[in-house]
Amino acid sequence: MKRSPVRLALPLLSGALLLTACPGEPPIPIDVPSSPAVLNGTWKGTLQSSIDVRDAAWGDGHVYVLQQELATPEGLPMAFFPFTNPKVRPALVVLDAASGAELRRLDLEGSELHALRFRAAEPGQPARLVLLRSAVLVTGAPASTVLSELDPVTLEEMKQSTLPGTIWEYRLSTDGRWLISGSLTAQETRTLQPATLPQPVQDELAKPQDYATRNTSWDYGEQFLRVATRSAGTQTTPWTTRLFSVTTGQAFGGAAQHPLACTTFAWEALTEPTGMVNLPDGGAALAYRDGTVELRGPDDRLRRTVDLGDCLGHTLRVDGDVLTFAVVEENELQLGTLRVSDGQVLSRRSAATTSPFQYPPLEAEGTALMARPRWRVGIPLVELQQVTGAGWRLEKETHTLHLDTRATWTSKTEYSSVGEAWLDGERLNFAATVHSGTMEFRPQATAPVPPSWQGTLSRLDGTVVARVQGTHWNTEAQQAVMLELQDPEHDFAFNGLLKP
Repeated sequence: MKRSPVRLALPLLSGALLLTACPGEPPIPIDVPSSPAVLNGTWKGTLQSSIDVRDAAWGDGHVYVLQQELATPEGLPMAFFPFTNPKVRPALVVLDAASGAELRRLDLEGSELHALRFRAAEPGQPARLVLLRSAVLVTGAPASTVLSELDPVTLEEMKQSTLPGTIWEYRLSTDGRWLISGSLTAQETRTLQPATLPQPVQDELAKPQDYATRNTSWDYGEQFLRVATRSAGTQTTPWTTRLFSVTTGQAFGGAAQHPLACTTFAWEALTEPTGMVNLPDGGAALAYRDGTVELRGPDDRLRRTVDLGDCLGHTLRVDGDVLTFAVVEENELQLGTLRVSDGQVLSRRSAATTSPFQYPPLEAEGTALMARPRWRVGIPLVELQQVTGAGWRLEKETHTLHLDTRATWTSKTEYSSVGEAWLDGERLNFAATVHSGTMEFRPQATAPVPPSWQGTLSRLDGTVVARVQGTHWNTEAQQAVMLELQDPEHDFAFNGLLKP
């Protein structure tokens, strides 16, 4: 994450090139130094942190980020970066929700991270972070699927449960109260006992599934059981959807009860809501793709409609008498609040965003929290926006690398590349030896198979401060490079492109 650049003393970069080719084929010639892909001349670029954000959660004024840093550049097979046992550094990072500043972190070495939720405090039960991960608990044994409960203040593990099966068989509900296995089985994360459900919901779950005529799933943050049914017939037979509240057991029809408010869309915009939440009085709020929010009573009767006027379907969240709504279209976040009791829009704003979420996750106090999927280039790791206008972005750390080097042909199996390097402006010595593998170097053919090189950055006393590796493709004049810092106090893996 964003920190001061690492400053290095004069190190030496040296390495070896591994190449791949089909057995039995004649060597493919590569001109040295005239081929544009050869490590020769001036190369410049920015290397970006290789952090993968697996999940993020909000609670009690903090944002909790589940991140994993992997020393493998985006889109490049591990075979082209032949370091043995590439480092993976998983961690749980706590950020201040007001500013995004890092407060503390918990290293989770040896874990494959899967999901993180904040489970709010209940009577007699403190708040907990619920973490789903895969970990080796006994040396030499296969990895186990683990459900952990952490103190959200100290990050101390308060409880650990080993689950049968693989981690991919499980997921956590949005509020962290349920552990869901398969498609429908829900257990309380606190006790691992079956979740307590209203009788109408239990009755629906007890009915047999028939994917041709009946589909059942948890939906809208697991607040509702979605039951879609249709009579037996052709595939064009329409579906009817009912939504059962897991809080009250009340059933709501999925189809809209208002006329189409936006002519941009056909009737399909009113078949099912894009967002839905339980209201405090037992009713529900449903958002549709024509920009309309329906406020219904516990009897499923329409009480009020609110036309937001943007022809978009929104995500919803309710806190007391305040309903938050949000949607992202064309990299612009629309975020606002309205009063449930009378439908009055209270606040609204637009914000430029690089979020890939069409329906962004919503938190309390009119907040949208967006954690980016792995390997998204050029966008923040985490972004928080609020309807009040306050927000922040957690950017990736970057390093600049500049090589000025000359390649010299030595033999059919080897060439050297020697010159200077600048890492974040610090002048370094550069030297690399490139071996042909199954290729053939000749002084003064173009390689259709991507070569790759690797090396180290070391201080004068021999201390290794970083490893670097790269590859190039065909005749393209660019090097795909990854820099791996050895200092455990800093983000260690960075990748990017160097160009002449």
